[in-house]
Amino acid sequence: MRGTFFATRAAAPLLKRSGSGAVVNLASIAGLRPAAQVIPYAASKAAIVNMTVSFARVLAPEVRVNAVAPGWMEGRWMQAALGADYDRLMERRAQRTPLGRVATSDDVAQTIVGLVADNDFVTGQTVVIDGGYSIVA
Repeated sequence: MRGTFFATRAAAPLLKRSGSGAVVNLASIAGLRPAAQVIPYAASKAAIVNMTVSFARVLAPEVRVNAVAPGWMEGRWMQAALGADYDRLMERRAQRTPLGRVATSDDVAQTIVGLVADNDFVTGQTVVIDGGYSIVA
């Protein structure tokens, strides 16, 4: 959280001078729907969500500030977290997700690029990237 704060604060003057700057912070669904087993992680991601809204207010209208909040993602981080149960639990999550799979790094990157390049009237928002899991869970 501190890194996000200091980086945004340092970049703000340059972004404001550009007249059309954009910041996209990396949050997590854990920051929106925390679970007891990851309290420090969830708290830091909730702070990112709050900071996103705060910076969006302070830096507007020259700079848009948004966040992305991925759900379960393929990859090493989840493999380390889930250990030997990775394949089974990822498949179970995919089956319970309306779009039938978990997020990939490409899904997150595509959303970030869209927020920077294609959404000139979006600020202060956190976009959940979970294939619809949060609407059914």
